[in-house]
Amino acid sequence: MVADWVFEERLELFLRAVSQFVGYRFDQTDWLAITTQLERNSEESVVRATYDLATVKVELEGDPDGGVVSFRLDGPQELEERILGAHAAIQLLGEPPVPST
Repeated sequence: MVADWVFEERLELFLRAVSQFVGYRFDQTDWLAITTQLERNSEESVVRATYDLATVKVELEGDPDGGVVSFRLDGPQELEERILGAHAAIQLLGEPPVPST
């Protein structure tokens, strides 16, 4: 099990990386299913989504106003190091730029 957080803007990239580790082809249909769950719950104080990427169960939780998303990934133990490496690399990209208004 791996649990941590990721910037919301980088969630799709992170899930695509995890998908590669399990041989799952993550596409726009997957992303739409996840974002639809998060949007459907946006009136609550916390938004949640669950999704399966082959052998990895993904649980997401975040603030409806956005920013960061907490994740919990349950899957084969041998994938944990790879998932942690992908997460670290994505986090090293730094804080996403603030959109100009």
